[in-house]
Amino acid sequence: MEILSIWSYVWDVIDEGVDSVISTLKNEIGLNTLSVATSYHSVDHLRVHQRENNFYSSQAAIYFQPDRSLYTNTRIEPPVSPLAETVNPLRLISDGCDRHGMKLSSWTVCLHNSQIGRNQPEVAQRDVFGNPCWHALCPANEDVREYMCALVKDLTTNYNFATVELESCDYQGGRHYHGHEKIGIPLGEMDRFLLGLCFCESCRKRGRAAGIDIAALANGVGCELAVSFASGEPIQIGFDELCANVPETRAYLDMRESVVSSLIAEIKAVSKAPISSMAMGTRRHAGYNAEQIREIVDWYEILCYTPSPESLEQSVQNAATLMNGQVDKVWVGVCAYPPASPDAATLAANVKAAADLGVRAVSFYNYGIMPMPNLKWVKTAIEGI
Repeated sequence: MEILSIWSYVWDVIDEGVDSVISTLKNEIGLNTLSVATSYHSVDHLRVHQRENNFYSSQAAIYFQPDRSLYTNTRIEPPVSPLAETVNPLRLISDGCDRHGMKLSSWTVCLHNSQIGRNQPEVAQRDVFGNPCWHALCPANEDVREYMCALVKDLTTNYNFATVELESCDYQGGRHYHGHEKIGIPLGEMDRFLLGLCFCESCRKRGRAAGIDIAALANGVGCELAVSFASGEPIQIGFDELCANVPETRAYLDMRESVVSSLIAEIKAVSKAPISSMAMGTRRHAGYNAEQIREIVDWYEILCYTPSPESLEQSVQNAATLMNGQVDKVWVGVCAYPPASPDAATLAANVKAAADLGVRAVSFYNYGIMPMPNLKWVKTAIEGI
């Protein structure tokens, strides 16, 4: 197996001791890669390895000291975590991996960032009514695109990364609530899809350049949602009927796909490390066109958080089909604790199923979230392939 990785948070590795954690993961468990969150969304994390300081809460942030000379072409200010204000934790982890012969991967959450969205709402996605989606940076926005290129260039120039994993590098469909959401109507699949469409000025500009009648599209989308809001009933029509009612819809979705694919291509062009693209949203909601992206990236990453090896096999086969039959480009993520892995045998069966299909990269979720005994489950799974 080329990559045997574990996703980890900077704060866990630092607090538990860089050398101790890396040595344990490599020499006792059998992993060869540490995938550390370098840029991450807002989080509340129960730290079951800890008794004191057993709860970590953070707004979306980067967990290293940025090379600010690389960010001069974007108005976005990198949101540096307080953990990186006086020391550079990523430097400590990178150096530790070098000492122990452990590969390092950058787990990079890209556009799911409510801190930037609230501080600079002009770069956030906006729904058809003009309301900002704080948690979602728009991939069509030039400042966002420059920021992401600067971020990856910074990481791969100044640290010894073997790979960069791009998570949420696409449109963030639907709302993500940090507070206690209050929704008095039963939003259906179509309601969520239409509410998640971005109509910020950057998207409108790109749409107009593609010959799309943005005014007609926005009017059609807004009318469908207005009826749902007024009636208290979810939108009943399907996608084909929507496209018949609002003819510009398909062209707009094509435009969104080109936005996402071109952004990933721009990131790939500046990265000094191979790129893995993590598929999480659907093509329609996220603008993620795997057939386009497979020509750009080195790895196509899927999450198989399931207790069923048969389900994992189907997901891998589907991903391999999207990758034009190249199963060796598919990177599989598995979860090392319940309910996805109710026991060690289930985790081992899933990892063996992936390996038997020809998968060459597997990652385990997540070092600081799983109880310490579950590391032995990871060890057993590795020994079984």
